Amino acid sequence: MKTYEDAKSEMRQEEIVINDLLREYKETTVEMIDRCKYIDANLATLTKEREENARPYQEKLAELEAQIRIPMLEYQHTFISSSGKINFRKGAVRRTWNLDALDALAYADAYIKDKIWAFRTESVGEPSISIKLE
Repeated sequence: MKTYEDAKSEMRQEEIVINDLLREYKETTVEMIDRCKYIDANLATLTKEREENARPYQEKLAELEAQIRIPMLEYQHTFISSSGKINFRKGAVRRTWNLDALDALAYADAYIKDKIWAFRTESVGEPSISIKLE
């Protein structure tokens, strides 16, 4: 069985750095979980108790919201009073397109590409990571 040091010698330098940081991340996570487990147990109990106490109020609030919705759909404006504010947001059409198919069509036909390419925008998301501990 390979030891940590054996495995470490076979890694590239950047892999060693990443692996060391991941090991430290895992150790810190384990310490945090251990330090907070009493709080988490109490929090779970309190959360359950709060949900039980809030349930009848949530049901009443859902009824009131449904009743408020009816006149607000006719009013069609944001409503402000001393009791609060109700924002009105108009519905919107949502369109989706098969961009790969449209791009293929545009590349296949120069006339179509010239006509629609001006309306095309593209953005690139930033790289991100997700850490899963074993």
